[in-house]
Amino acid sequence: MMKKHRLHIFENQTEIGFMEVSDAKGEALLEQVQISLSSGTGLSFTRTVSAGERRILESSPQGIKLLSSETLFSNR
Repeated sequence: MMKKHRLHIFENQTEIGFMEVSDAKGEALLEQVQISLSSGTGLSFTRTVSAGERRILESSPQGIKLLSSETLFSNR
């Protein structure tokens, strides 16, 4: 599984968004974005990386069906 990297963007300690990449160079790409956004904007950032996945499955006579999945992130 390719790791996902996420850059959380905060303004006045409130998260206003995030950017997620799953490229092999994801960490380096997010670092470039962070540098571009941080110059004099007053924004702050945290970065996380995927650490696993939570899945909800349904089992029936027809087989197992994936209902949803959620990527779990941890501080890098």
